[in-house]
Amino acid sequence: MNDPRYINTDLEIDSKNDLTPVVKAFREDVFLMYNGEWGKYFRASFEVNESLADINGAPGMFCMLVEALPPEARKLWDSSFSKTFSLGFESGNSEAKLELKIEPALVQRVGALGGSISIVIYPPYEKDT
Repeated sequence: MNDPRYINTDLEIDSKNDLTPVVKAFREDVFLMYNGEWGKYFRASFEVNESLADINGAPGMFCMLVEALPPEARKLWDSSFSKTFSLGFESGNSEAKLELKIEPALVQRVGALGGSISIVIYPPYEKDT
């Protein structure tokens, strides 16, 4: 039986403009999952290295990267209409509960960057036997 657990944080940016300057500024510090057209707008999706994958570390890393963006990329970030720090959890299939604390300083930091925090709960991962 799997207990519920935090998996990772993804950062999804949606914009009317191509987000490649932000992608280039983030460089190898994150894993790029997608960058390109997404319907009528543009989307870039990232996740961090597993070594930073804790409830405050991963979003904090993304905040640090955004705060260090060069002016052109920061202007693009600021003008993007959605900046979502998506916290992913696996629901687990045991009766154990999961309680994690998101630090107030992190919530303030994300808000100061114009971002929002979402919670995504995935069904239990079934390993092949």
